[in-house]
Amino acid sequence: MRPTIINEDDYAEKFWKHDFEVWVGPHSGPYIINADHEQDALDYLIDWAEENAPGLLFDQEEEAEEEFLDDYYCGGNHGRYLSETEISIKTVR
Repeated sequence: MRPTIINEDDYAEKFWKHDFEVWVGPHSGPYIINADHEQDALDYLIDWAEENAPGLLFDQEEEAEEEFLDDYYCGGNHGRYLSETEISIKTVR
């Protein structure tokens, strides 16, 4: 499967400390994200998913109804939740 590069630009390798490969659940990914830390990488992924892959996130009505959201990762600029609890992240650079 070909990776999706989330925040690629001409300065990514010079600006960010690492490239992370992220899988959300067993079938969604890989996503390559340039960031300084794993937390930042997941935040960038959530922000990107709002516009480009909303299926990776709970919709806002589901978020309001879910009682067990503590099991899910929340992040990004709008505090959205990833729809999977299985997240794999590794440093590739």
